[in-house]
Amino acid sequence: MSYMSHIMVNKMVLKEEYVKVLKEIVGPKRISTEYVDRVFYSKDLGMDPTELPGAVLLPKTVDEIVKIVTFANKNKIPIYVMGRGSGLLGFGVKEDSIVLVLSGMNKILNIDKKHLTVTTETGAVWLAVNSTLWKQGYELCAQWHGGVISSTLGGAVTANTVARTSEDGTAFGETVVSLEVVLPNGQVIRTGSAANPKSIPFERYTLGPDLTGLFIGSEGTFGIITKVSLKIRRKRDITDYLSFAFRDYHDAVDAIVELQHQNLMQFGILIQGAILEKDIICKLHIVLTGDANNIEYKKKLAEAICRSHHGERSNAEHAKNFWETYYYSWLRGYPTKQYYVRSGIPYFCPEVNGYFPFEQLPKIFDAVWEEWNTNPDIKKYKGLFKAMDTFITRNVGFVWFDPLFPKLDPDAVKFGLQFRNKMLELFMELGGCPAAMSSATSPVILSKIGPTYEFMKLLKKAIDPNNILNPGVLFPEEL
Repeated sequence: MSYMSHIMVNKMVLKEEYVKVLKEIVGPKRISTEYVDRVFYSKDLGMDPTELPGAVLLPKTVDEIVKIVTFANKNKIPIYVMGRGSGLLGFGVKEDSIVLVLSGMNKILNIDKKHLTVTTETGAVWLAVNSTLWKQGYELCAQWHGGVISSTLGGAVTANTVARTSEDGTAFGETVVSLEVVLPNGQVIRTGSAANPKSIPFERYTLGPDLTGLFIGSEGTFGIITKVSLKIRRKRDITDYLSFAFRDYHDAVDAIVELQHQNLMQFGILIQGAILEKDIICKLHIVLTGDANNIEYKKKLAEAICRSHHGERSNAEHAKNFWETYYYSWLRGYPTKQYYVRSGIPYFCPEVNGYFPFEQLPKIFDAVWEEWNTNPDIKKYKGLFKAMDTFITRNVGFVWFDPLFPKLDPDAVKFGLQFRNKMLELFMELGGCPAAMSSATSPVILSKIGPTYEFMKLLKKAIDPNNILNPGVLFPEEL
């Protein structure tokens, strides 16, 4: 089976007269109808079926995006928006569409140390922005979100990716101060305090309803984010690490709740998987930050809490690796080739994720392991249990379950995608709330929320009556 076989081949490109107009907008070097480019930009890292777009455009300015969107809306041409394609949930591109690649719009526009914000273009990469801030003694309030090596800030906002920090918020979106957005009719709006043309992005909750929140997690269906203003803070002076092993989920969760009540963890992650020692069902990695006056106190208190809940001291170097070496957590310490290629077979990851209240965590852990250990098709299709990590945010656990299946076996791919959707239904049934969604997963998730989903569709119809922005991703192609 070819790696490309899950892409539905469509050799048709956009109408010649459409391509001519779009070339006039972005120039001949930033538009392509070449087959190889249309294949490359038709998907992210996921394996869900996709079709080939009619053209790929790489705009560099907001004005270009406005002209593209206005033209597409007039001619009812679907637009799919892409950052750097680092997601794993599927893109859902349809034929005769435009893929708008925003990775070239990656400038840092302003670092406001007085009001503690940074404003960037939508394609700025998380790690690059944070590295620039570090040199000046600052950092993003949302530390270390998914895909940090390559994902864009605009993509992180539109997917509302989890921010892997415990003390500052539950999701990347909570650190957003203001957005600049191009609406489906080509109009440009700004949210929060920046909506006042005589003001700056310093406050989100002002000037009427929280329109910033409308676009966070919307997967690009309500508008195209072109600028992002985020909260920043002074970089912490000292970082230290702890790791504790637990033999019972309830003990681990009780320890987490108490640690959170004391506001001790900069970062906490509960890991499960094959790398654990015998009889250890999970490990809690803890990152502590502070200064010379309080770091030792925090460390002693965190250790006392974990021990009081039957935690056993483990190697803190593993916690350090999870925090400092971004790919270590993703690859579980394996080299890239060794991790995704086992015995010469390449694998793919149909990830499943969702927020859970703390009291539900033991139930979802048991349910996932029960399904994994009793479903005969998992062994049949050579499934591997990569990890089930729970990122501890301010008041919830974000469960990230990553199975692996052979990517060159069409039956294994089909089963892996079906298994992902089955697990999403299980997450919803046990009170979980999945975050990032795609054309393949949103029907499974949003169909469960009844009137709320109907209200979302009403908003979509009002904002995008021609349904040109990311059709089929959150909402049906025919509203």
